[in-house]
Amino acid sequence: MLRRKFLWGGSEEKDKINWVAWDVVLGSKDKGGLGVGSLYSLNLSLLLKWLWRFKNEHNSIWRREVCGIHNGYRKPVIGLEKKTLPGVWFRIIKAIPELVDIGFELSSIFEIKVGSGENTLFWLDDWLGGGDRLMPGFLCSLIWIKKKTCFVADRMAPNKLLWDWKKFPRNPTEISELCLLSDLVKFTTVSEAEDKWRSKLSGDGVYYVHDLRRLIDDKVTIPTLNPTIWLLIIPLKINCFIWRACMDRIPSAVNLARRGINVGNTSCALCNLGTDEADHFLINCPSTATAMGWIFNWCGIPIQPFSSVSDFINFAANWGHCPKKRRIFIVICYGLLWCTWKARNDLVFNKVHISLLKMADSVVTMVFSFIAHRGNFGKINWANWLSCPFNIL
Repeated sequence: MLRRKFLWGGSEEKDKINWVAWDVVLGSKDKGGLGVGSLYSLNLSLLLKWLWRFKNEHNSIWRREVCGIHNGYRKPVIGLEKKTLPGVWFRIIKAIPELVDIGFELSSIFEIKVGSGENTLFWLDDWLGGGDRLMPGFLCSLIWIKKKTCFVADRMAPNKLLWDWKKFPRNPTEISELCLLSDLVKFTTVSEAEDKWRSKLSGDGVYYVHDLRRLIDDKVTIPTLNPTIWLLIIPLKINCFIWRACMDRIPSAVNLARRGINVGNTSCALCNLGTDEADHFLINCPSTATAMGWIFNWCGIPIQPFSSVSDFINFAANWGHCPKKRRIFIVICYGLLWCTWKARNDLVFNKVHISLLKMADSVVTMVFSFIAHRGNFGKINWANWLSCPFNIL
């Protein structure tokens, strides 16, 4: 609630319109969201970071303390807590079933890389990487094992397995299980290195909170089709405006009227021919179309009709074959929409009419400042820029 009020400018005394559903805002930018991320996904990801550290920091004092309190030296991850001792560690372990409930098995996040085998349970840990522990699949053989909480190091030797039987398996089912088990582990060797839990979500095997948080957000948030291209060269304020305009979530007269706000006239302030909504005054308004024609002519690109803001942004995002030229063109298109929005607001609220030529000039000047000071295009010649924006390359 606090973050939502901060985003839309509300307070405890006064509420403001929440223009976009919060579940959409929380989603990643790749999924059409704003990339804010939920606190729920952050909490689960941080809790799992402690579990990853527990399995990798074998000699740390805090790990030995947890093992001592919860008798965790020979326990699998599931069940590594004492239910009679609720607290921080209890909450960390309980994050695992929560992840399973939303579709993330622990084996899809981590893999065990066996080194010495001294910290990996032979029967109870998923160290072969198949997603299952050995214990459920070899119950007939397991009943004759003396020590079921043994480590991999207790059972592995060069070219053979070491067993500690109460009674050697004799019936065909037990012999078949034993042969299958031998085939499964025959390519596994132990070394002097420490056992490690590696993250499957990163290339270097290190667990990063943001990797899992992004995946959880993609599961629990609402994806939406939004063609917004997020570029660092464009100020965040303009990027966010384009993101909202693509969804028609800006405070136009029509949108305000739909939300019960009396705005009086809902006609387009720029032309008085259409309604004051995003797709009209940003794209289809005759005044906007004239300015857009000048900008396209300056870029040397044939003008074409667009049905909506999303259609226009999609065109910019897929235009041409040169990535650098496309990047410049996207900035120009964003600048055109932003300057149109400002011209519309000046006319509505300040009764100041800005000529189409001046609006086009403001696009050229503003985008030049973005390219010169925020882009990596080197020193830019103003004369080349005025002749054609792609001449600076």
